[in-house]
Amino acid sequence: MKNLYKRKWKEDAVSPVIATILMVAITVVLAAVLYLLVSGLIGGGGTTEPNINLSNGSGTGITNEYKVEVAGASTGETLASYKVALLNGTVLDVDAIALDTLGTGTCTPPGTKGEAQMTFTDVQVDGKLNQGDWFIVCGTDTTSDYQVQLFWKSSGNKISGNTGIIQQ
Repeated sequence: MKNLYKRKWKEDAVSPVIATILMVAITVVLAAVLYLLVSGLIGGGGTTEPNINLSNGSGTGITNEYKVEVAGASTGETLASYKVALLNGTVLDVDAIALDTLGTGTCTPPGTKGEAQMTFTDVQVDGKLNQGDWFIVCGTDTTSDYQVQLFWKSSGNKISGNTGIIQQ
């Protein structure tokens, strides 16, 4: 009689080499996902609105011209992240415009009454809003108080902190 051999199948699902390759691949993918979560590139990350404090306006020695300094900044965000407005009471006297497009230096013509203007000086010339930077406001009406207010460009929210108040 013929001897019939039954073939026995191994019960291993995959070879040890394939298993090792799969474990290394899973570890690399998990490390990459963890890196992205920590660095803020996916979910939960993002830039938060900074806290900026502005000093009250002080005269520059030129009629109707005032200097408002950045007294404190929680982070040095780029100028393009902000909008700035000049309020005459509750009315916008200078519309909220991007801070990186605001002119620099002194107002032209200085001291013209009734046509408020605002300029910005980036003291460190680094393209960021830092402590020590300043705004020059001129052409204000001497019968009103003004406020320099900063807004977070992406959300439009007013930035927390002190506004620069110019009292006439």
